[in-house]
Amino acid sequence: MKPEIKIGLTMGDPNGIGAEVLLRALQFMHPFQDWEPLIFGDP
Repeated sequence: MKPEIKIGLTMGDPNGIGAEVLLRALQFMHPFQDWEPLIFGDP
């Protein structure tokens, strides 16, 4: 069983383009091989 690695990512300013940039970047990294993204944002 592989150790599950979680990497925390922030989307930055909720009124900015950070959320869109983060989601587009994650599209290129999918499927996640050895890690799981944990996305933090301001509700």
